Amino acid sequence: MRYFGHACLVLQSPEATIITDPFISGDSTATGRYTYDDLPDHIDVCLITHGHQDHIVLESLLQLRGRIGTVVVPRSSGGNLSDPSLALYLSALGMDVTEADIFEEVPFPGGRLVATPFLGEHADLDIRAKSTYWVQLAGRSIFIGADSSGVDPALYRHVRSHLGATDMAFLGMECDGAPLTWLYQALLTRPIPKRMSDSRKLSGSNAVQAADIVTELGAREAYVYAMGEESWLGHVMATSYDESSYQLQQIEEFLGWCKAHDVEAGHLLNQREWRW
Repeated sequence: MRYFGHACLVLQSPEATIITDPFISGDSTATGRYTYDDLPDHIDVCLITHGHQDHIVLESLLQLRGRIGTVVVPRSSGGNLSDPSLALYLSALGMDVTEADIFEEVPFPGGRLVATPFLGEHADLDIRAKSTYWVQLAGRSIFIGADSSGVDPALYRHVRSHLGATDMAFLGMECDGAPLTWLYQALLTRPIPKRMSDSRKLSGSNAVQAADIVTELGAREAYVYAMGEESWLGHVMATSYDESSYQLQQIEEFLGWCKAHDVEAGHLLNQREWRW
């Protein structure tokens, strides 16, 4: 398994390859990162967690269109301007698309994946086209958490009771995200007061919520990803951090919690590889 930056993971076994939220660096001469040249010729399944601009990236999907067997997307509510159909969008690009409802299973050679619930991060709007994923591949189970939040830990207890304990969990911790109107103003049918917009943010898990997710899933390893820190993401991200940033402080607190609870953990940046 390889980390390609932001929310992009490539999971490989002798039977299949899975990619998540591809946002690939196009600079094949760059060092310290994986690029298109490091991808296999065929990708069986591409998982899209949600429709935000850093997770469904047209430039990367068009580059990979000829390599991907099917794209799995969460099903939208239908008829809601702020919850457009990802399936219609990608089908119009000529891609084979599978829509998955919550807890719907999608088999692939040598493994299976299950769409699991995605809480938070969408400014309290009624958006259904968002999904985390539980992937079983090569003898391990992997939770793809994207930007979801642990606002209700009991949910992940139900995920574990339904699917079993998780070996590795990947979590986004952009826990002080942009206000509602930064992303959704053009899709709303009436004006939103600034006070309301500022109180309804596009935020993922903080340290306590991330710890709750790991605990309830029974994960033995946990990795923070999808923070928008890679240098090639700047043209679509409104993210910048320094040592005093609340998000980075929360990540350090979470990593400290993991160390105290014997959970192998890391804060991912640029690239990483796991073998088993």
